[in-house]
Amino acid sequence: MRRVLTVAATVAGLVLGSGSAAVANNGHGVPAPVPVLAFDVTTEGGFTLPASRLHAGYITFTVSTAETGYHGIQGFRVNPGHTPEEVVNDLRLGVQSADPADNAAGALALQTDAVLIGGVVTSAYAPISVTVQLCAGTYYFFDLNDFFTDGISTPRMHTLEVWGGTRQAGRPDYDAEIVTNEMNDMFGFDAPTAQSATGTYKVTNITDEVHEVVWRAVAPGTTDAYIQTYYDAVVAGTPRPPRPWLDRQHGLQAMSPGQTAYIHINLPVGAYALLCLVPDDKDGMPHAYMGMHKVVDLS
Repeated sequence: MRRVLTVAATVAGLVLGSGSAAVANNGHGVPAPVPVLAFDVTTEGGFTLPASRLHAGYITFTVSTAETGYHGIQGFRVNPGHTPEEVVNDLRLGVQSADPADNAAGALALQTDAVLIGGVVTSAYAPISVTVQLCAGTYYFFDLNDFFTDGISTPRMHTLEVWGGTRQAGRPDYDAEIVTNEMNDMFGFDAPTAQSATGTYKVTNITDEVHEVVWRAVAPGTTDAYIQTYYDAVVAGTPRPPRPWLDRQHGLQAMSPGQTAYIHINLPVGAYALLCLVPDDKDGMPHAYMGMHKVVDLS
């Protein structure tokens, strides 16, 4: 195994009129705050990035929505010799096709075609923020919901040009670490079971496949064994036990191997399962179905 618009920006030195941004120091050699690109997303209107050019370093994306449906803002850069269109097709195969072979092919091709930097799987409850350290290059962002929206044949793509040497200042403080790992040929999460519902988490993908980290509310008393029994029934096509889910998933969109992101959540307190629903790059099965889930408590 190896899966309309309200736009705001709080960016020091951000020049919205020119579609560019610059981060300067405060005149005493102290770096200015990390740029924050805050925007709202809707199914009909999509979203707009508040800037099109930023200095390399830590950048925060804060995404809000009033909609309870799915929105997954995916960011990526393209590897040399490949195109954004290839990456979009890889992601389409991975999430839209009903054929597991296509799902696996898309997940595998992403390893060659792109570096996925993460992004936000939204919540209507409150905005979610993801901070990533970006080196110089061109980055692309779109909502995976566009794949499932009538009338949109090609996802609405947005670009961010990142320039200059990568600044090291500005790494967010965080409450705990979440690591996607692999042990005994199984993917999993190294994460605390007691977490803050308004916490910031450093997330690192140390495996050789693409992973996401999302929180999904579960019924009180739900265990990982129960979730696995439920997924086993889904895969086998046998009668399923009652659904454990109370809501759809929210959190961190997919990251390539070796990537790190800092996610700040604001979710209702309660029991959740950490999940990765990215398809495996060998058989196309979502990683959560294969055991990549962990019940946690948000308080």
